[in-house]
Amino acid sequence: MSGRNAKPDLRRRNVGAGFSRSLVTRLVTLSVVLMIAATAFISERSLNAVAREVQPEFNREASVVGGAIAGQIARALELGIPLDQLVGMDEFLDPVLAARSSFDYLILSDPAGRPLYARGTQIDRFRRAVADRAILFSAPEAALSADDGERAAQVTQFAGLFNTAIPISADGRVQAWLHIGVDASSLARLVSDTRWDVAIVLMVSLLTTIELMAFLVDRSLSTPLRLIEQLSAKVATGDWAVRVEVATHDETGRLLRGFNAIIRRVNDHWDRLSWKAAEVERANPRAAGRLRRIREAIGRHATFRSGRGTLERPAHSAAIARTPLFIYIFAEQLSTSFMPLYARQLYKPLWGVDQNLLIGLPITVFMAGIAFATPFGASLVRRHGPRRVFLMGALPAFLGYLMVAFADSLPALIFWRAITAVGYSMITISSQGYLAAIARQQQRTQSMAVFVSAVMTGTACGTAVGAVMADRLGYAATFLVAASLVLIAAGFVWVYMEEPKGDAAAGPVRAEAPPRGSLIQAMLNPRFAALILFAAIPAKIVLTGFIFYLAPLYLTSLALPQPAIGRTIMSYALVMIMTIGLSARLSDKLGWASQQIVWAGLVTGLGTVAILFLDPASAVLVAIMVYGLCQGLAAAPMLAIVPEICPEESRRLGAATLFGYLRLGERIGSMAGPFIAAGLIATVGYADAILSLGAISTVPAIIYAIIQRTARRPVAEAAS
Repeated sequence: MSGRNAKPDLRRRNVGAGFSRSLVTRLVTLSVVLMIAATAFISERSLNAVAREVQPEFNREASVVGGAIAGQIARALELGIPLDQLVGMDEFLDPVLAARSSFDYLILSDPAGRPLYARGTQIDRFRRAVADRAILFSAPEAALSADDGERAAQVTQFAGLFNTAIPISADGRVQAWLHIGVDASSLARLVSDTRWDVAIVLMVSLLTTIELMAFLVDRSLSTPLRLIEQLSAKVATGDWAVRVEVATHDETGRLLRGFNAIIRRVNDHWDRLSWKAAEVERANPRAAGRLRRIREAIGRHATFRSGRGTLERPAHSAAIARTPLFIYIFAEQLSTSFMPLYARQLYKPLWGVDQNLLIGLPITVFMAGIAFATPFGASLVRRHGPRRVFLMGALPAFLGYLMVAFADSLPALIFWRAITAVGYSMITISSQGYLAAIARQQQRTQSMAVFVSAVMTGTACGTAVGAVMADRLGYAATFLVAASLVLIAAGFVWVYMEEPKGDAAAGPVRAEAPPRGSLIQAMLNPRFAALILFAAIPAKIVLTGFIFYLAPLYLTSLALPQPAIGRTIMSYALVMIMTIGLSARLSDKLGWASQQIVWAGLVTGLGTVAILFLDPASAVLVAIMVYGLCQGLAAAPMLAIVPEICPEESRRLGAATLFGYLRLGERIGSMAGPFIAAGLIATVGYADAILSLGAISTVPAIIYAIIQRTARRPVAEAAS
């Protein structure tokens, strides 16, 4: 009988699980599609409005500035100074031209259009246009006073230029014209930059919404549906001694309360039936045997609770850690595209150290702080649990961003970045600890993939938005926004995260500290030593040295605006997001972990060769995207290969210890990167420094491949 009932119950459970997954997938997909369509429509309308308004604004600026200049020249003419004898016109026009990057030229001409004083570029094009009568200007019907020049400005477009001609009148007649040239391509660049900014905001909005939606869907839909499935499956097998904990007050919460009410009512009926049966047995002993058989028959197919029964709680969810981690990484990465520029702004000669080295110190000290504080943070997680440590780490992170915003010197910036690093290490290690603690053994890789995905998504969003904010609001305001986001992340943890309990708490979060001498034991394995020295460290040298330090400085020297710098640097995280999932699948299915690491190092170096063939800005973009692609393919395999190449060490020391040493190697590379890049810039310049950093990736990759191949057989034999 029970065997016949088992199959239908299992089938019903699978159907329910499939339905919930399908429902969630459809809802999320529909929401994302609608959001993309709506934001794309609004963005396109906004861009069209910008394109329509840009040209009149440029012309209006030329009219306003030109009117002020024309007024001063008109007063000189009214004083009787001849037009061709005005003294110091070059010195008068040059500062105006320098202060207006959109102006191509300032030309003072006679009434016929012949230039008398001219500063700027494209002057020859103006002469040809006047000769060809491409510039049409005529005196107004009534003479204007000096203050009416702006109102009488005449705009003509020719050969890719907008010429704003402003009449200069004196003694009741027009005696000269002031011409201001604006290159139409500058308008196109402004529209293009605005289009990119809108696209970046659209992308960041999409990614941020998806992250928050994942949290909301998990809490309000997926988790309640899983509880309903569990409850339905148990009730279908006759288990009525169960109830669920309800944490929400929405529709799914009311549905769960309805389930609890039904179960309570069935148990109440069973209790009432049992009570009546006992009364009948006392009143009519002959019926006792029959009632007992009826109760036993019901009891064989159903279980009822005594007291409050078994309580089903929602399982710990990765989204509870992923969302605040994403928000925090978003905050940290707001300054990625301009940290060296901010340091250079605060720079003053100090300790006789070269400027390039000093402005790299905030990055180096930040990475060093993370390296030194991480073991301390891990110890705190073991003692207090991830939730408390996350909240503890939010305090130095918030204080660090707040004080960096008001830093008035480079030493102050360095000090407060070190404080921020303490918060970073505590927050990230607590998030890792929570994800590892709630994951089953078979899901550890997926759990770490959640961590990496949240970090990379936050990096992409924060880098892009931070550049736009720095350009629009300034560096200090951007750090204040970062401090606010830390408080929001801490609020998420305070409200929604619970400490892992039971078996979860006994997992990696509560692991013992590594034994003494374990680092030496691990490094005696040549393949593990090669992984750290020739794969992990070079990858981080390129990351902090090239992407975080050299790229912002180099792109600034190329006169790229801050948003463009942010877009360029952001591309590495964006590409990495798209490839990191693929790399994990390739590594798991094909066993290509070692090959992926080797090719990542080789191709990263080859990507920097683009500086020899492309214009500098495009070459930097290509090199950064290639780095993101390669690190996306190598990140997961670099972790997955550790138990494979260190079977004996994993057994004796624990895989978590080896992972910690791998992270330590990465921190060393991160600390060294800015110093190496600064030294290269000072000695060989930007372009050759990029090539040298590429060699730092390629050459170690070759050495790593040789060691992995030659050391494989002895390690395999030792393991067997």
